[in-house]
Amino acid sequence: MPSSSQKNMLRSSILSLAILIVSLGLPARASAAAVIPAEFSKARQLQFTAETFQKYLPQLAQAQQKVESLLVLASSSQQVKKLEDQFQAAGGDLSRLKFHITRYNSFWFQDFGPIYSKSDKGAIQSLDLVYTRYNRTLDDSVPESLSAALGIKNIKVNLNFEGGNLISDGQGRCFTSSRLYEQNPQLSQEEVDQVMRLELGCRSLVVLEPLADDVTFHIDLFAKLVNLKTFIVGDFVDHKVNQDRMNRNAEKLQSLGYKVHRLKVRSPVAKVYFTHLNSFLLNGTVLLPNYGAREDLEAAKLYQSLGFQIIQFPAQDLVRQGGSIHCVMRSLPN
Repeated sequence: MPSSSQKNMLRSSILSLAILIVSLGLPARASAAAVIPAEFSKARQLQFTAETFQKYLPQLAQAQQKVESLLVLASSSQQVKKLEDQFQAAGGDLSRLKFHITRYNSFWFQDFGPIYSKSDKGAIQSLDLVYTRYNRTLDDSVPESLSAALGIKNIKVNLNFEGGNLISDGQGRCFTSSRLYEQNPQLSQEEVDQVMRLELGCRSLVVLEPLADDVTFHIDLFAKLVNLKTFIVGDFVDHKVNQDRMNRNAEKLQSLGYKVHRLKVRSPVAKVYFTHLNSFLLNGTVLLPNYGAREDLEAAKLYQSLGFQIIQFPAQDLVRQGGSIHCVMRSLPN
């Protein structure tokens, strides 16, 4: 069995070879010119699991008007028939409703679903990262089966990473929290950065401080890129440590030239945050969590001032499970 030092040397050699392949213009697993489209860019499909579909039927019937189709992960053909009946009763258009029957563990689709990237020729491809934190092996297999159903290339990426901890501007700059490095102790920070650059197209990587006591430590709970020049960052008004961290994150983003708006985030109980940063942008509309809190109106006004229409999603129950609206869905880019 190889020693730890031998493994490190082999890993470094593989990464160096990948860099050489890209520099020579030879085929690599992912195109060096590929980028992950921004969430605010044009999307043709909204994707989520059957659990999310049933919970938010009226809201998703509205959201369907913003995209070509909705795609639902379902566990059986019997479930599909039931969901079709429910959606039709809610006023949805069955001709623009698609299903992918597969086995999965959870409804946190943002985290385990494919991270879609676009090649320099415009081809959509699936980036299939390692999802092992919660021992949800069925979730981890979804990108491969879904990309096959969609007829797109699936690219395995040997990095522990969840989609909720990634923001992309669509031009090669990515944002994440330092949780990325903690999840990959087998790699040095430099090696993680190389994988992000070569496999995910993150030619520039901005690393922010995570929340101090969150369950996931994901960036999508405290920051939102709404266009190429504008971020919203949470102001955790009743948590001094998190407030200080977010102040530093806001200052860092401002130093990079971004206009930064702040939204108040309150915590009704420990480790539960009524965050409106965990929204989902869909073709000029924001799917916005609503908590029955006084900050709901403030959040809606800010997003509207930034040019977005609003569809409200009640999320009081969802947020107490460790995430909110952004955590349960993904979009397929144009």
